[in-house]
Amino acid sequence: MTAGDVFGRLVEALDRAQIPYMLTGSFASSLHGTPRATQDIDLVIATSLDRLLGFVRSLPADRYYVSEAAAVEAHRNESMFNVVDVMTGWKVDLILRKSRPFSLREFERRSA
Repeated sequence: MTAGDVFGRLVEALDRAQIPYMLTGSFASSLHGTPRATQDIDLVIATSLDRLLGFVRSLPADRYYVSEAAAVEAHRNESMFNVVDVMTGWKVDLILRKSRPFSLREFERRSA
């Protein structure tokens, strides 16, 4: 299983939960310029707590490690938590979009 497969499955789960996202970090860098090798995927997300909890609870425990408490804390603090694909070891950092004007504008400008 490739990083693309892990990314695709997690993005499908975000889409089902109606959580908008933005790819950042090394994956975005590789797509738009200089490749970098890392073992994680970085996604900025913008969501309500209810949708976030629905997303976290939808991830099968035998396939993903994720802490609901960490997700709630990240939502409260506009910080991050991670989801680990236990079959591959790939880690996805989910970064809660900050409410400052720059972050709002940055997220509005994301492209598909």
